[in-house]
Amino acid sequence: MGPNSIEAELVQSNLLGHYVSFSSSPCFDLKIDSLENKGAGIRLLNVQHRRDKDGNFSATAVVFVPHGKEHIFLNKLIAYQQENRTSGVPKNRDLVESINTIKQAFVRALWTGHVSDIPEESKIWCEVWLRKDNLDQNDQHAIEDLQNTTLKLALNQKPQALNFVEQTVMLVEANKNDLEAILEKCSYVSEFRKGDTTAKYWMNLNRVQEVKYSDELLSRMNVKNDANTFVCIVDSGVMNEHPLLQSILSAEDCLTYDSEWGTTDGESHHYGHGTLMCGLAAFYSLEDVLTTSATVSLNHRLSSVKILPNTGENEPELWGEIIKEAVNQAVSRMEIANPSANVIYCSAVTAPSQSTNGHPSSWSSAIDQISFGEEGKGRLFLVSAGNVLSKESWDRYPDANLLTCVSNPAQSWNALTIGAYTEKTVILTDSLQNYSTIAPYRGISPFNSSSNGWEKTKWPYKPDVVFEGGNVACSEHGDCYSDLEELSILSTSKSFTQNLFGTINGTSAAVAQAAWFAAQIAEKYPSAWPETIRGLIVHSADWPQEIINQFSLDTNLRSDRLKLLRICGYGIPSLDKALDTANNSVTYVAQETIQPFLIDNESVKLNHIHFIKLPWPTEILMDNPDIEVKVKVTLSYFVEPNPGEKGWGNKYRYQSHGLRFELNSQTESEEDFVKRLNKAARSEIEDYEGGQSDSSRWQIGIKNRTAGSIHCDTWITSAASVATCNTLAVFPVGGWWKEKSHSNRASSPARYSLLVTLETQETEVDLYTVVATRITAQQEIKISG
Repeated sequence: MGPNSIEAELVQSNLLGHYVSFSSSPCFDLKIDSLENKGAGIRLLNVQHRRDKDGNFSATAVVFVPHGKEHIFLNKLIAYQQENRTSGVPKNRDLVESINTIKQAFVRALWTGHVSDIPEESKIWCEVWLRKDNLDQNDQHAIEDLQNTTLKLALNQKPQALNFVEQTVMLVEANKNDLEAILEKCSYVSEFRKGDTTAKYWMNLNRVQEVKYSDELLSRMNVKNDANTFVCIVDSGVMNEHPLLQSILSAEDCLTYDSEWGTTDGESHHYGHGTLMCGLAAFYSLEDVLTTSATVSLNHRLSSVKILPNTGENEPELWGEIIKEAVNQAVSRMEIANPSANVIYCSAVTAPSQSTNGHPSSWSSAIDQISFGEEGKGRLFLVSAGNVLSKESWDRYPDANLLTCVSNPAQSWNALTIGAYTEKTVILTDSLQNYSTIAPYRGISPFNSSSNGWEKTKWPYKPDVVFEGGNVACSEHGDCYSDLEELSILSTSKSFTQNLFGTINGTSAAVAQAAWFAAQIAEKYPSAWPETIRGLIVHSADWPQEIINQFSLDTNLRSDRLKLLRICGYGIPSLDKALDTANNSVTYVAQETIQPFLIDNESVKLNHIHFIKLPWPTEILMDNPDIEVKVKVTLSYFVEPNPGEKGWGNKYRYQSHGLRFELNSQTESEEDFVKRLNKAARSEIEDYEGGQSDSSRWQIGIKNRTAGSIHCDTWITSAASVATCNTLAVFPVGGWWKEKSHSNRASSPARYSLLVTLETQETEVDLYTVVATRITAQQEIKISG
């Protein structure tokens, strides 16, 4: 029938019908449009794509078929076998030949998370996703059906329901057998997922239970003792003797700005902030690693530098000096002793009261200098965006988040600035059942700040990306709880002799998780530059539809896309995208050094343009001319700062140099493209605005994407349109290296990382394999301008 013969088995039945699972062969996709027939009550519940051990993907779809409608699928199979169209093509060929197996849909088929998370015996909170019959309102039929089912089975269920357009989500405490029983009796189930085991559960454990869970996790931890990747937390110090931290954070790696402060945060008035940060930088999601039974691999180590005093506060004018000295200590400890070490610096210390409106400060400039490094060898520095913390602002959520500016020093050009979104929307505290969360699921966290109020053309878009930052609960009377355990993120407590676990939220939690994310990239790709890791995080991010909706934005309008950049940067990063490439996409990564300027007869001119021939699979694109493809380009580099209020005009520039990128147009040959860019370079055009077609085809546009030192843009078009657009240029524009020839920096080289992705939603179109066979043959062309 299909690529392999169709295997039919007994399907799971309940009172109203059957749950049927359809699976494709490896490297084939399903014709899912033909699996649903709403008129007959046949509903497509979920589709999952998974890879086998060889990296081949396959698709599985689960369909609900009402009793009496089984013949609809049977007739399609019979028609395929017995009826030919006049063209000789069997009827229903696209559907039938995409199917490899039809079989019983038990819990495993409806479980859309990691299969290892299915609760075999112990009961855990599980999300039960229910399809809606009426899309215009909350479907009480589905909710009541599940409630009646769980009542009969004597299962605990939370009363709250999370409503989406087509589905409702409810929490049930169950194991695998319980989920099978639900599937037999409830006719509205579309999928199961592991429930978010909130921090509240772990915070309510007694000491014996805490130690039991901690010891069990320790028995599953696989620590890489010779790890070459470090996350250095620059904060309030750390209690490194915490049982879950001591194996990856040695006393020798605990440093301090002032020896009189010590290295711990046990006596600090900062509430053990540094130890909480370390827990997230080590584990990302402590809730997840505590609840899984799988081995937890820790392939990076931690370091800590204490920059906050035990009492009082640092003087604001000292922050630039403090941050430099703190990093110098870490450099002496880790980088000089081990030049090949990958060290990621992470800080959540900000000054909310110091609004700079995007202007560089001594503090942010110090971070830019640290990131730029010595002789242009950069460092990756992550900073939190700063928080919205007032009830008055939360009363005006989300509009108030647009009015609260990113805090000093998060305006740093070179740092990756981390904001916050949230997926935490379930309130479990019994006394607060009449409260509701401020932020919707996957909406902007109430703590998130923005750069919406900054001058639009001069300063970077901040934050760059967003990670989980928690939520706030409020009543209709205006009472708010900003530190509810179930709406916060679980981590390691400084008071571990009394309580092993604590909670943290806001952009502090987000930046610590981002540091863990960056460490995974650094560990998998040890030769990746800091510029590349920063670029991969931004490149992997996408805007969530929920944030777009809550601000009533239209992403077809460039003005609204720019507003999104000021709210949440480039969106929520995906670790899968950052680490790997699917068959229907290909990512080109280049780490290059360019000499932006040249001294010629005592004057400084623009020097080099790099032309890169992209290895597009032109034949596949032309064979599928109408499919939609997406081209995404990210250019990441670090600038050497030149701070000081001097007007920031042509002669007084903050950045040492700027870089830009452009892709040739459809009708432009490689030769013509090279000529055009060289002509622009010879003309010493400072603020290059691109070719005739460049401004209209990109989502952000060349005029808008030039802010800061990371530039990312996307072009969505047809395969035919992009097939011949395969030459990309990276070229310099002015900076103080060029204007201040007496600085002896005009001949300095500069590093950059370039990432280019070509992808399509058509999973049967294999772009990766074709490109992988030819990528080694590609060469970069360098031409002086």
